[in-house]
Amino acid sequence: FPTPAAVAAAAAINEQKKKRGKKGGASVVTIKMPPEQIQQANQSYRVAAGVLRKTEDRISNSVANLLNGLLAGDALIVDQTNISSADAPSSASNKSSTSDVWSIIYELHKISTQVLTTVIGNLAPLLLNEDTSKRIRVTKLLGSLFCSPSSNIAFKYRICFRKWLGRHHDAEVKVRMTMVKQLTAFMERKAQERELCEEVTETLIKMMGNDPDKAVRIECVHKVCDLAHKEQSVSNGSSSSGADSNKGFGPVVPAKLLIAVANRVAESKEKVERKDALTGLAQIYFRHYVADKLRDVQSGGDDCDVGIIMDALYNTCSMDHSGRSAGAKRKSKTGRRRGGTNGGESTYSYDVDDKYKWIPNLIFSCARFTDENDPDMRDRLNQIVDDVLLGSFMPESKDESSGKRKRPLSPTSRAVGFSMIVQALRDADDDGSAFKYMGMLLSQKSNLQTALSAYIDTRSNVKNYEQGS
Repeated sequence: FPTPAAVAAAAAINEQKKKRGKKGGASVVTIKMPPEQIQQANQSYRVAAGVLRKTEDRISNSVANLLNGLLAGDALIVDQTNISSADAPSSASNKSSTSDVWSIIYELHKISTQVLTTVIGNLAPLLLNEDTSKRIRVTKLLGSLFCSPSSNIAFKYRICFRKWLGRHHDAEVKVRMTMVKQLTAFMERKAQERELCEEVTETLIKMMGNDPDKAVRIECVHKVCDLAHKEQSVSNGSSSSGADSNKGFGPVVPAKLLIAVANRVAESKEKVERKDALTGLAQIYFRHYVADKLRDVQSGGDDCDVGIIMDALYNTCSMDHSGRSAGAKRKSKTGRRRGGTNGGESTYSYDVDDKYKWIPNLIFSCARFTDENDPDMRDRLNQIVDDVLLGSFMPESKDESSGKRKRPLSPTSRAVGFSMIVQALRDADDDGSAFKYMGMLLSQKSNLQTALSAYIDTRSNVKNYEQGS
């Protein structure tokens, strides 16, 4: 039998021939062929969804009883359906099952949450089930339901939501790893739910600082840093992956969550954890602070107008337009998000300096790690200073988070950016050790460059001397 694509192509060719005959001329038939495979909507799914919506008042109890029975492993219900359930004994009736109760519950929430009123309540006790595989299934399902952009189940079922949050201290590492992924996904997809995101933030902070397994803590660091890196910049107006479904919100990572990442650098005894936390914060600093503050300077190129440069220094280095220190720190107000002035879901503001400006102080304070006690951290610190804080010298490349082409900072932008970093270290509310470490690190780099240059010159002059002289 001909495929739908072949039928469509034949009809288009015949129509073109008829038009050519009417014009009385021979012309080349140019038909844009349709794709070989034509995707069509699942009609059975649409019909079933329509039936559920129209009859939900009459069938909600029956559907809920079926699902609750499957979740409870009721033998009478399991034997009468081909829908599989996690802990039900295998029988001839469900060996050929092509669906399971977990995926059905998730699909039903897109159609009618009324049907799941009692089902979600019965899922909560299963979070404490002794079977690890079942706890993982329930944790994933509830996480997917709470993160769903098509419903506000987390808000409606706050008690269940809090019980789900309690799985952050589950005895099984796999469950806690699942929680890390689901919690960061919630912050990305449901950023407009500020109160719920606050609870999620506190849970992530606890996991990052107190989880007994280093793999879970490192996963927390990675996921939080990835989320913060994807966060919508305050001035460029570009939307993140979750912005459309969140009424203009991208993933909003509060400053205290970044500070929790920084604490892993100071408190963790695991070298990998310290190194990854520092790297993530450096990348966040460049993307959301340096690149944003230097946007106009970068647009001006190498011959950028002096007025633009002074404006950048004035806004970031506590200087007046004459180039002298203004004495007091200036607070940046560019962190206010557009969308309203009366608070609520449409507005979320923060101080950009408070959120990011402290990161260079943390980075250079890590120069206390020497080649003797942590050579990997020392190498990573040098790499961050060279290639991350002010971007890389590498040619134009693709930004993985935005998909756009990114160019390295111009020499002028790098000079202004370095001034921003120096001033941030001077303004830090500590003993000034980070500023001293920066001087020591740069002095060491300068000495190494001088020694390397002298070595290269000497090698190049060897040919001017006779061997053995």
